Amino acid sequence: MDFAVKEMPDFKMVGIELRTTNDNGQSFREIPLFWERFFKEDVMGKIPSKTAPDKIYAVYTDYDPQEDGATMPKGYYSLILGTPVSSFEAVPLGFKKIEVPAGKYAFKDVNGAVETAVYQAWLEVWNPLFPFKRKFSSDMEIYRMGENPAFDREASLFIAVD
Repeated sequence: MDFAVKEMPDFKMVGIELRTTNDNGQSFREIPLFWERFFKEDVMGKIPSKTAPDKIYAVYTDYDPQEDGATMPKGYYSLILGTPVSSFEAVPLGFKKIEVPAGKYAFKDVNGAVETAVYQAWLEVWNPLFPFKRKFSSDMEIYRMGENPAFDREASLFIAVD
């Protein structure tokens, strides 16, 4: 596992929200459809005051209470797809506004076929031998976009840790 630790500042973010769970494979069915909706509805194009217009953030937050030492979340959590913003003014109706707190994160850059590489990184996080204690506050995938955002991207995974 080649995760490093980094302090991240707090930031505001706007996007769309999916409330889901890993129970019975629900999230594995819903999340790909949610990404499809994100691109189909041009969510990035509708977000005002973007501070990182070339980056898509997938923030996992609002986790149900977790057992101490857990690596895989139990119960429900929210996934917000969007981007950081400088203010919450003029946010379109139906969009979610969140403030991601500053904190310590275990992070890893992923390479290769992004969807597969990000999933492989999550498998490391869910492994009981993951060397960090998860906080289950706000975890995130940050995608740096190329010319074709639906296909051309690089990513980093950030996991909030104690």
